[in-house]
Amino acid sequence: MAAADPNTIKQVKTLKMPGDLLSVARVPGGDVLFVGNDWGKIYRVDWSGDKPETKELIGHTSYVSGLVLAGKHIVSGSWDRKLIWWDAETHQQVRTVENAHRKWIRHVAVAPDGKTVASVGDDMVGRLWDAVAGKLLHELQGHDEKTPQHFRSKLYTCVFSPDGQHLATGDHLGRILIWAVATGKQVAAVEAPSFYHWDFGRNNHSAGGVRCLAFTADGKRIAAGGIENRDVAIIQGTPLVQVFDWQKGQKTHEFKVGKDYVFESLRFQHEGAWLVGAGGGGAAAPKLVFFDLEQKKVVVEVALTIPLHAMTLNETSDVVYGAGRGYLVRWDLKR
Repeated sequence: MAAADPNTIKQVKTLKMPGDLLSVARVPGGDVLFVGNDWGKIYRVDWSGDKPETKELIGHTSYVSGLVLAGKHIVSGSWDRKLIWWDAETHQQVRTVENAHRKWIRHVAVAPDGKTVASVGDDMVGRLWDAVAGKLLHELQGHDEKTPQHFRSKLYTCVFSPDGQHLATGDHLGRILIWAVATGKQVAAVEAPSFYHWDFGRNNHSAGGVRCLAFTADGKRIAAGGIENRDVAIIQGTPLVQVFDWQKGQKTHEFKVGKDYVFESLRFQHEGAWLVGAGGGGAAAPKLVFFDLEQKKVVVEVALTIPLHAMTLNETSDVVYGAGRGYLVRWDLKR
């Protein structure tokens, strides 16, 4: 079967929702989503009928920055430093890990088999958790707490490889570390300094960072997204995606698209035919952008009316769900 064609993309649904939507997880096999916002709320959204049905889950007290479906559970991470396990059917809390990180939790990921959950936070530590028991398996320590200019760093994102054997984590400095999931040991490092900018002049702080990551379908390369910032006071610069052969530490692709917004989410088509990036916060109108790695070109640019802070695809990659500023959006792609 041919891959879904990005050139046919069509926005088919929108749903106005409270706050800024920061995270999204989809239940396989249907049109049910869980989304988290900046009010500390999680919503279950059923888009299968003509009229969307929503249910609110309450448990966090700050931004819900990470949300995944792990087997029979939803696992959420927040700036309140908690990880919460929810029963995906009853929506009741099963387990809460207080102070799962010493600082804000920035992102949560789940292994393809649903058995391991990863979390990263501004304590600059990645953690691997047993998705069923909630037991801490490994601490991943290797990211520096400060940049060479002595600014505090941040650990923005993490993603599992398609085979579940590796986890990648990306930080404020533009450093991507690759870890063996079974042992928690670092196995590779990729340097992406174009994502980091700083000054000691009128602002005296730093900006940028690797905001999102995605492995190719074969797991041999990794894509990183963010912005090549020119002004640390505001989000001003060139939205940037770079792709690396992570075992060699070599950059293989670079894409610069539009201006003054940040790529906050990346997803590969499940067979690797294309990569899609969602533009988030910034000073200008963001875009949803499709990339062809084989031809090394941008395929389609879709102008957005809102920034997208999170994105996911369905199993066949012919539906794109975006979560952003006050709205949930669905696009369909034809084959």
